[in-house]
Amino acid sequence: MVNQFNYVIASVNIGDKTYLLDATEKEGSYNLLPPRCINGQGRIISETKTDWIDLNPAQRFEFTNVIKATIAADGLITGNMQRSFGNYAALNKRIEVRGSKDEDEYIRNLESSYKGLTVQKFELIGIDSLNKPYKENLDIEISDYAQIAGNIISLTPLLYDQWTSNPFKLEDRKFPVDFTYPHIYKDIINYTIPEGYILDEKPADLVMALPDGKTKFTYRMRVDGNTLQISSTLDIGKSLYSYDEYVSLKEFFAKMVSKQAEKVVLKKSI
Repeated sequence: MVNQFNYVIASVNIGDKTYLLDATEKEGSYNLLPPRCINGQGRIISETKTDWIDLNPAQRFEFTNVIKATIAADGLITGNMQRSFGNYAALNKRIEVRGSKDEDEYIRNLESSYKGLTVQKFELIGIDSLNKPYKENLDIEISDYAQIAGNIISLTPLLYDQWTSNPFKLEDRKFPVDFTYPHIYKDIINYTIPEGYILDEKPADLVMALPDGKTKFTYRMRVDGNTLQISSTLDIGKSLYSYDEYVSLKEFFAKMVSKQAEKVVLKKSI
């Protein structure tokens, strides 16, 4: 049994709060346990106390993407993308950025990952501020993404943040689903549509939640003149789902993937 304890972290009591710390992850804030440490329970070893303690993450994975863009009649999309990464999302992104030779290489890799993306100008904010979110301010141009057919322009509006497939493919599962920590993904996208075009087809709004109420998905679309706004939020509110919740979880993600795949269709009116 003793041999199974193969890693050490620190436990600090301040007032009525307990902080679990690991100083080996240089890109993480002081109260952010690296994912490798989140393993159910740990054993407190001290001169005065020995007991079990839950290694539940105190923070969550937080990603927010805000885009303001214009769609041209030829399908070219230009605008600004502001991405914010908090807590575990910031940890992952800082590791990714640090793994690049420099900021330019990181941006070139980003362009390679996303079809048609060209970053005209960029600013990476807070890379060294470990207790704050890491942010990216990108002036972008996206080609070969919108489809043109005669007087019709169609596209999936979430661009690169769309879930393209259901991560849960098994018919049945005998083990829990462990997300490691809660997640939240937010997208707010404002498009200016081309002059002379109107919205011809759009996805219907969708609000749904798992039976426990802790994991939710909302998808909404609004039209105001020549502005089209899309908001999408996936909130995975707990990190562990038991195997008997798997079917509901799989169906939830299947509906979300299907909704995000629906296209916006613009039609030339004059």
